[in-house]
Amino acid sequence: MTKKQKVVFAVVAAVLAVVAAVLAVVAAVIVLGTVLSYVCYHFIYGTRITSREGEAYHKLEGTGVYSPLAVFPSADMDTVSQDFYYQTRDEIFAATCQIYLENQYTREQYEAETERLRNLKFSYQDQTNMLYQDEENYCSVAYVAMANWIDRYEYAITLDDSNTIIYVYLQNMDAKDIHMQSDYLPKYFQDNNAGKHQDTDPMTSDYRSFYAFRIGDHYIDCMDLADQIEIADTEPETQASDVAQKVETQESQTIASDTSEEKDTSSMFINSETEISADLDGDGEEDIVRVVDYGDIDDLAKDGTRLIANVNGADTAIKDYEGYVYGSRITTGDLSGDGKADVLLERYIFGSNYGAVTISILHLEDTGWVEYPYNFIHNPNIDSEQPDKFGDVKIDDKRPIDSYIGATIFEKDGKTMVRFISLQYEVDDESTVKCTEASYREDGWYIEDIRLIDNYYDKREELLAPQDDTLTIRGEVAGNEDRKIVYEIAKEFSEAYFQGDSETIKKYLVEDYSGTLDTYAEFRESKGKETVCINRIKGLADVGDETGVTYTVQAEFLPAGEDSLFYLFMDFEKQEGGWRIRTYGLEK
Repeated sequence: MTKKQKVVFAVVAAVLAVVAAVLAVVAAVIVLGTVLSYVCYHFIYGTRITSREGEAYHKLEGTGVYSPLAVFPSADMDTVSQDFYYQTRDEIFAATCQIYLENQYTREQYEAETERLRNLKFSYQDQTNMLYQDEENYCSVAYVAMANWIDRYEYAITLDDSNTIIYVYLQNMDAKDIHMQSDYLPKYFQDNNAGKHQDTDPMTSDYRSFYAFRIGDHYIDCMDLADQIEIADTEPETQASDVAQKVETQESQTIASDTSEEKDTSSMFINSETEISADLDGDGEEDIVRVVDYGDIDDLAKDGTRLIANVNGADTAIKDYEGYVYGSRITTGDLSGDGKADVLLERYIFGSNYGAVTISILHLEDTGWVEYPYNFIHNPNIDSEQPDKFGDVKIDDKRPIDSYIGATIFEKDGKTMVRFISLQYEVDDESTVKCTEASYREDGWYIEDIRLIDNYYDKREELLAPQDDTLTIRGEVAGNEDRKIVYEIAKEFSEAYFQGDSETIKKYLVEDYSGTLDTYAEFRESKGKETVCINRIKGLADVGDETGVTYTVQAEFLPAGEDSLFYLFMDFEKQEGGWRIRTYGLEK
């Protein structure tokens, strides 16, 4: 081999070596890329879990499903046939989920389940949400819990002809990836991240949540309170599990008035919701009255309220009210004694910092809704100043003396009356209110009693509860003596905590308590004087009867100026001498 050939051979060998090295690097990159792609895909998109026919229906709970799924039935409900499918994907940015349940029932089962959906309710403070009934945007009548609420949809479609109900939950889904026929999607469905709504927007038919309540100028999700979702009792007089407590009222100032004009008005049941079944026309058959806010109906203004009477299955009377409100509530009862349900409408005024309401009282005539007079008839046996009408405003230093913050229908001494609650600005104590009770007369509302009530926010639920001055305690307390005792102690302890009453706090603590006697006043010292209203007592259902075991109960409340709920927790312990609190404190 010549010298020249040797040089060429060496160059070729070097080039081949470089090419081989490059190919090795490329191969390594491809392998590494494949591995990394596989790892990244599963890190970002997670593991897909799919079930069609091989797994029995059960409610999905836990990571990746952001709903209590209140629309869905219990897993042990009997059916004629069932088709169940779900798919979840835990993604790094937004977990996707779709759940499809198709249950065919017997006619009796179908009607019972439809009734459950119709009466499902969720209450928080003075607001009560019901499932939204929508037949405009679905292939059939649907009961909607969430409509495009942070890219979530939850609803049940009723197919009456086949006794079938389609239950659907969608979360961060695109239409092309949904495993069901497109007919079952609402007309307003949008792919993930396509919605432009904000939590300050009012709810509409295509943007709403059964689990959200308006607090201030925006909505907050209250899904952590889902244990309070219940079925509205359509026959409350038969509910044996309820425990009634008499409201402590001050002795009346009035003397028995002339009863020659009075009628027996106590035979009709009193109810309070946003949709109520009641006999509006006196024919002995139940009709439906409902109130709708925020433009939930296409031709209703965005800031309006509509009162609707549905008689014999048709909307026969509609009355609209203007003005933006937090929400509305209706209470029904026979105030005039004519055998027809009258309607008390409360509209909570938007922008009020003390919970002001407008109050209207109406009855149904052949011509439609008719408002009763707004004026009061003064009682000559009452010495204190009496208002002239609902919301009667008298100006003193540019401040109204009477500002109404609530009303309800109740029974007393065999009569059905209206109780009005108003703030008293001439009284230094902001928790003192005026309670005016009045019965119906043809020319107005005769004042039966007026009294001042202190510590209103501790008695608010009782005062504004419909039905014979009683407060209904949830079934989790009824029939269990230990829970009742814990409930009463928790209320008294919470009141003492918020009022800074260290002596009462000490009375309920265990003897060997070694912590400091903290009070809410010390915690909120920088906030100044503040009135606290407890929304509810949580954790009672978990209270047992074992001694030496700690059971945690929480008093839920929303502090002034805060957007999220706070909880006063109390760790209860049953001892030989009775129930005591081992520890307590605030948590957010």
